Amino acid sequence: TNPSAASASSWVFQTAPVLLLDSHCPSSDPVCSPQDSTSARRIVSIGNPVVWAVGTAALLGALLGALWWSDLRRALVAMWAAALWLPWVVRWRWAPWPLTGARPGYTFYAAPLVPVIAIALALGWHRLRKRWRTAIGVGLVAVMLYGAVALYPVWTARPTAPGYLSGLVTP
Repeated sequence: TNPSAASASSWVFQTAPVLLLDSHCPSSDPVCSPQDSTSARRIVSIGNPVVWAVGTAALLGALLGALWWSDLRRALVAMWAAALWLPWVVRWRWAPWPLTGARPGYTFYAAPLVPVIAIALALGWHRLRKRWRTAIGVGLVAVMLYGAVALYPVWTARPTAPGYLSGLVTP
């Protein structure tokens, strides 16, 4: 019933920012405007969706590489990611398809996947040829920088308009 809950299958897209705090402003709070009685203070958390999408593609590549080339390194990375993510996706009792998580999840529960995603990205990056690395790298840096600039006010707790974040993450 929590509006900040997000299914683990949607974590990769980072479409649901997590609302960590939502309250009306007391008069002594320096964050809020004393002239505006409708001000609210919120602490919102969201990752860079581009990083998560590319990282998930790298994890899928690690799984496919493990199966295709029988590569133990890629298999270990894929199993590590599965061990962290599957308990949130699969209901352990026999249930009709689609299987759903046994409890609500929040996107910040995906934080332990960050080291796994970094290793999967490094493995995938190493596999690319030099010319592809340059082209893909320039494109990814540009898109990630754009996402970082757009999300900078959220990441640094700057005041924003109430609809700012919903305009960024909803199509």
